[in-house]
Amino acid sequence: MKSELNDIKKFFGSRLLACREITGLTQEEYGTYIGNITYNHIYNIEKGRHSVGLETIHNVARSFGLEAYEMLNPNFALPSVTKMPKALRNYIQAALIKREEKKNEPRQNLARYVDTVLASNFLHTPKTAGEFAKHIKDKVETSPGKITTLLTKTKRKDIVQTIPGEEWGGVGNKYVLKEYHKPGKK
Repeated sequence: MKSELNDIKKFFGSRLLACREITGLTQEEYGTYIGNITYNHIYNIEKGRHSVGLETIHNVARSFGLEAYEMLNPNFALPSVTKMPKALRNYIQAALIKREEKKNEPRQNLARYVDTVLASNFLHTPKTAGEFAKHIKDKVETSPGKITTLLTKTKRKDIVQTIPGEEWGGVGNKYVLKEYHKPGKK
């Protein structure tokens, strides 16, 4: 039974990936389009790592102009971009324009801003990646996913403690400087 459910998750994820690739949208762009879902969540759905509810299946299918049963049917051909909803086609055009504009903007060094915050007292108390991103939004625009990467997959992981949601009673992780981490404290 569990193996069968994993197969369904992987199949749905592969269909989402295929549809998203047809549009040319990144995981982050599609996540924004579908309703403020992080690129990390989209990635995990596409890899079959996350279970999704009927509402999400419905919303994903409808975003591509499909019914849920069509999205879940391996014999149903996925639509071309021209057959997808006009709202999605318009969003794709806007995303392409935004990408071009972004190419022409000077690059901002996110790591520098993160390091500045780490040197302050901001992470003396646990904060989510979203709170961190909001804290630096006047200096640089970024996503919580990029903050998470910089805090957990670089040299910064040696000074930053990750507190899982289960430990603090929430969803997602919080981050605190290791010297200020008090296990069990919310």
